[in-house]
Amino acid sequence: MNLFPHVATPTARRLVTLTTDFGLRDEYVGVMKGVLLGHAPMATVIDLCHEIAPQDIRQAALLLEAAVPYFPAQTLHVAVVDPGVGGRRTIVLVKARDQLFLAPDNGILSAVLSNQSIDFAHEITTDSFFLPRVGRTFHGRDIFAPVAAAVLNGVDPVRLGPPFPPGSLQQIHWPSAVLDSSTGTVHTTATHIDRFGNIMTNLREPELRALLGPKFSPHFQVAGQNAVFANTYSDVPVDTLILLGNSRGYLEIALNQGNAARLLHVTIGMPIPLTAWPGPQ
Repeated sequence: MNLFPHVATPTARRLVTLTTDFGLRDEYVGVMKGVLLGHAPMATVIDLCHEIAPQDIRQAALLLEAAVPYFPAQTLHVAVVDPGVGGRRTIVLVKARDQLFLAPDNGILSAVLSNQSIDFAHEITTDSFFLPRVGRTFHGRDIFAPVAAAVLNGVDPVRLGPPFPPGSLQQIHWPSAVLDSSTGTVHTTATHIDRFGNIMTNLREPELRALLGPKFSPHFQVAGQNAVFANTYSDVPVDTLILLGNSRGYLEIALNQGNAARLLHVTIGMPIPLTAWPGPQ
């Protein structure tokens, strides 16, 4: 099986992204790259993100959902947020969306593969593609990096391990927004907070409008604070709390040139009530 049908020669540049919770203060990311490039020197490595919160599979899943559509066909995405490292969890290679994914089967691919047709999935079991000594705590170095190199080098997935039933891939169950019709309050959940303190919710703007129907208003109470809908941050004065559709397509709560999460005392996973109101009289 040719994993890279658009690549003319074995030495052509091939794109691989890395997403981890390793951070940058230790040697982990650099060593992982060293192993990968030592086995596949033609690779072009893109650091998608190494600042996923430790063991936060949900954050990594949302990041992949947001990022993958912007990469060219046949990119290999390696995601190592792996609380089960060294245990019985499975490592899988999946092809879908004309992209390849190498990750632990722990739900990290849930969002990016949601409603997608999967071309194939294989469990990674052939240890001849691993480093000679596999430690119990650093499979990014010892398994993911050399296996990623094998994939980039065109190794048939059948050689990496047996087929894995796509329907058996672990799923993360995302909370749904709920409308309390008696109060006109939509109960959402904070799914991500970026470095600016902007809060991403589990709701898209069209869904909010559909839930509220004729009760929809550009004015909201958000966790007890007044907020308004805006198209951009600059549409409102500094320190105004706003709701807007963000770059990921989700409803975001932001404080213009401020930190909404700090203002509202919100952390990831917290419920956030959004109540439409007529606005100042």
